[in-house]
Amino acid sequence: MAKPLAQSIKPNVVLTMSDKVQEQVSKIRGTILDVKSMLYNQLVLGKERLAEANCQHKNLIQTLKEVLFCKLDNADLCQLVVDHIVMGEVIKLSQGFEILSNDSLYLKMDQLTATLIDSESQSVQLKAVTTSITDLQLEGYTDDELKTILQTALVKEKTSALPPYFNGLMQLIYHKHFGKLPDDDLHYLYPSYSMPAFLTHKAEKATFICHDLIVYYWTLCHQPNNKACFGNSLSFYNFGPDGDQQSLFWGGDNHLEKLSEVLSKPVHVLLGTLNDLNAGMRPSHPELVKDVKKNFGERIARSPLPSWLQWAKQKLHGEGLLIVRGDISLAGQQEYLELRKLAEKLCAAVYVQADKETNMVLYAFVFEKKKSKSKVFFSKSHMEDFEAVPNDSSDWCTLLSFDFENFLPLISEKENSIFHQKAEGLQVPNKGWLLDFDKTVLEKKVQLFINEKSLKSKANSKSTLPLNNKPPMVFRKENIKRVTVSPFVRKWAYLDTESGQSQYNELSNQPMLAWIAEKGKVSALITDGLTLSDYFERGQQGSFFPLYRSVEGEKQEWNITSWAFKQFQKYYGAPLQGSASSQISPQHIEWLKDQTSKLGVFSQQMPVLHKFTRQMVALLDSEPTDAFAEQLNTLIGHYFDKLKMLMKGAKERRKLFEGILNILSSMEAYLYDADSTRIEAKQKLEAITHENIFYYVIAVLHHPDYQRIFAKELVAVVPRIPMLKDFWKWAEAGKSLAALYLNKEGVRPYPLQIEDDIKGVRGFRIKDKKVQLGDGVLISELPEEVWDFNFGASNMLENLLLQYRERKPLDKSLATFYQDKLTEQRRHEIVRSVQQVCQLQQEIKKILPVTLFEEKNKTITLKRRKVG
Repeated sequence: MAKPLAQSIKPNVVLTMSDKVQEQVSKIRGTILDVKSMLYNQLVLGKERLAEANCQHKNLIQTLKEVLFCKLDNADLCQLVVDHIVMGEVIKLSQGFEILSNDSLYLKMDQLTATLIDSESQSVQLKAVTTSITDLQLEGYTDDELKTILQTALVKEKTSALPPYFNGLMQLIYHKHFGKLPDDDLHYLYPSYSMPAFLTHKAEKATFICHDLIVYYWTLCHQPNNKACFGNSLSFYNFGPDGDQQSLFWGGDNHLEKLSEVLSKPVHVLLGTLNDLNAGMRPSHPELVKDVKKNFGERIARSPLPSWLQWAKQKLHGEGLLIVRGDISLAGQQEYLELRKLAEKLCAAVYVQADKETNMVLYAFVFEKKKSKSKVFFSKSHMEDFEAVPNDSSDWCTLLSFDFENFLPLISEKENSIFHQKAEGLQVPNKGWLLDFDKTVLEKKVQLFINEKSLKSKANSKSTLPLNNKPPMVFRKENIKRVTVSPFVRKWAYLDTESGQSQYNELSNQPMLAWIAEKGKVSALITDGLTLSDYFERGQQGSFFPLYRSVEGEKQEWNITSWAFKQFQKYYGAPLQGSASSQISPQHIEWLKDQTSKLGVFSQQMPVLHKFTRQMVALLDSEPTDAFAEQLNTLIGHYFDKLKMLMKGAKERRKLFEGILNILSSMEAYLYDADSTRIEAKQKLEAITHENIFYYVIAVLHHPDYQRIFAKELVAVVPRIPMLKDFWKWAEAGKSLAALYLNKEGVRPYPLQIEDDIKGVRGFRIKDKKVQLGDGVLISELPEEVWDFNFGASNMLENLLLQYRERKPLDKSLATFYQDKLTEQRRHEIVRSVQQVCQLQQEIKKILPVTLFEEKNKTITLKRRKVG
């Protein structure tokens, strides 16, 4: 698309309800469902009356079969009658009954109802509905509020309203392919079960064909200018000026004449919902079923979509839009590839647009008479452009690229994943009282807090301290712990509750991966186990992934799943199994036999040496054991010793001895290399551990190539981890990163230039790439890399200063500890944090491999699409 849809597009009217109105909706819905259930049971059991109705009203029933579905049975008929009875009562008590009473379908359904159930029985059953609606009127609800309550309560399934940008999306796609969209040519395929969502969008000009009697009656009464009809749109395949006419349309029936006019009129846009796709599985027109099976095969015809597309192409006369509102299920079903081929066969293009807030997905199928090669386009939201979905993609959208989908999920409830669970972080209540940069100040605050809290128990206490109805606190110095409150920012915390101590025991002494997504940007960080739960800022989607998890109280286990461990073992360990084996390989045996044969040519001239050769041959011909290499090395050692003794003074056989010596030396070197390879392979196998997998994941998520190549996927879904070529290199990189983040011993602090008493330096801020700490303190000469280091969508240094900026508390008791000047303790903490950020950004490029995927012998074939 040329431009993303802007938020300035005129929104539709969306039904909004207060909590009070919502409560009334639930009550009315429950009452209506109970009444409908009782009426249905009474009708179904009246078999004699059903038989009489089928005889007396066979013309009406035959009409219903033709306009709805041919297999309409007694159960379906009873359900229609129940809807008719309840809806008639609701309309009588609200508004619009005069219009309804003049509709031919309503009158005929009334006659059918009288045959099945007498009016007195109806009144008894409907009493609860009548009472509920009358009570609402007496309580003073306005007509609009009453209409909202009833309209929402009558819906059979909860649905979301059409999004505000829907009208703009529809016009944009239509204009791209056909030009300006006529205002009065909207034709709703299936608005049933979705009444509020569809009646809020241009209902006064749209055309409805409802296969739900409740929706038809409501639309008829409350949208009188709308051309609403009752029927199943898919039943009218090939109906119109150029097609067949169905026998049911005769003169004198205002409903059927209206339905005939609607069906004969050319339309440009068809609208429907996925909720009602199943209604398309029972169309009454046999030609549609026949054509679908003929064009697409028996198996794919089981899906509702082919019937929709085949019908829409005919109804639109080969040119227009079919827009289906639903969820991701259509794009994710197993028949996707076949359905996509079907869509490409019938449609010029398919547009799929998601809406994160409502979990709604809109599918727009474009039909053109002169169709070019079809493409599927996807957009994550109305604010982003549509992008072409690759032909080899396994879904209808670009959320997952070909490669990304095959990586290992970080965490998932629906499939195997790398981590068992996320961590919530440490909970610390009353942060103003129980957190501080200065440990000494915190002790005083906590003691005052405890004293004030004890006074709070008195009924007439006027203290402004927070009230906490828990057992009395007792100050314990050992409850003061060092915790992380934000990236690179640590404070002292008082953990006063048992749950706090439990969390401390569970989370302490372990690293945690922190993953953040915000406003189209992602970040990977490492923090320690003692990190507060509000580590992430508002608007950020963040998660903690610890190295360990707590199982059955105090017991700790790896948070890396056994499935992930097996995947890494299989991928990286399988090629090393042979090399790591203590038994020598057949290839090595063959090479050694060849060398021993050459050795025999020389040694057979000297029996005293040839006996060693024969011992070697016997060893090589025997079944290899774990001690094979050691035994062969021992024989070679004896051979060397004897050879050295013989070489003394035996100049005439020097060439013979040199030949033997060269062969023995090559065999010894070969065994040494084989043993070194075995040791290295064994060490690599042993290094494929749960802990190293954790650090491998950390390194991959930190790599800028990973965040750039899969930027669109990472914003929308949980990260997935590729299996890169050198596991051990990436694991070591992850460990080095953790050491920098957690400021472990041996990490050299970054040398900052700190100036004091600089005039004009006031407040905590960044200006001209220098950090101002107030009171004339200025930090300069920071590395350029820090300005690209983000915490979600914000700069890391800016976030850091925000955490250190003190605000005067409103609580008077707490305000006594406030200091507007920069204390030595806080200055020390800020400098340490800035040093850590700078040092990390200086070292991170040195630590991480240069590229994510190595070009030579790369383990994954990338089919990358362009990103930004």
